[in-house]
Amino acid sequence: MRLDAVPWIDPGTGAAGCAAVWVDDVTDMVLASESARRSRGLFSSLLASMSEGVAMHELVRREDGAVVDYRIVDVNPSF
Repeated sequence: MRLDAVPWIDPGTGAAGCAAVWVDDVTDMVLASESARRSRGLFSSLLASMSEGVAMHELVRREDGAVVDYRIVDVNPSF
């Protein structure tokens, strides 16, 4: 659970009159984050143990969306 609270200040007196409170159930977000972390770990382990070279590329695009180049953003040890 995530809890957020903001005090309400009376503009006339400057005293705190009450608070606005929000409560969110973040269970799904936490589970998805943990799953993504495990997947990244497995993927990293796989890439590190491969004998084949692998490179992750990022496409560079113009404003109109056309691909004009690429960047190598990560490689495994065998690359």
